[in-house]
This record gives sequence, C-alpha cells and structure tokens, in this order.
Amino acid sequence: PLQHWIVHCKTYISPPYINNDPRIAWPEEFLDRNIIRKIFNEAIECDKKADDAKFALRHVESIIFQKVTNLKSAIAFGLGG
Repeated sequence: PLQHWIVHCKTYISPPYINNDPRIAWPEEFLDRNIIRKIFNEAIECDKKADDAKFALRHVESIIFQKVTNLKSAIAFGLGG
C-alpha cells in the first residue's frame, strides 16, 4: 500500500515552506493542490522502484540458483559452507 511509502517521500521529509518561512501554516487549498498530490506521486514512484528492485532481485536469484548444482558451486556463490 502506498501509505507505507509516505514516510520515505522527499516532500514528507522536507516539506516546502511558504515564503521560506516554516511558521506560516499552509492553506487547505495549497495542501490539496500541491503537498498531498506531490506526496502521492512520490509514493507511487517509490512503489514502482520497489517493484522494479524486487523483479531484479528475483531474476538474479533465479540465475544464481540455475548455476548452483552442487555444494561446491553453492560455496563459490557464497551461499553456504
């Protein structure tokens, strides 16, 4: 779910300020138009990157396990021993 990625979003970590002043509260319209939309898009991007990373790791794992045919080759790949 996207809500798990929110804490990793750049806009969540370092939100923009109005006139570079963190004491100025954001109007609700600004939150709706800018902040929430931006965090949502960043969360989608994080989710896509995570899916890409999972796919790549599964592919590498598949290649390694195709080459591991015995204990000697498993040790050569650092998988045991």
